[in-house]
Amino acid sequence: WNPAGAIKAGCNPAIFKRQGETVSVK
Repeated sequence: WNPAGAIKAGCNPAIFKRQGETVSVK
C-alpha cells in the first residue's frame, strides 16, 4: 500500500489493508 495515499486520506493505514490486499481509497 502507499503510505502517502493513506496520509492524504487522513485515515488509519490498517483500514486500507484487507486480508493482505491493498484497498485504494479515492
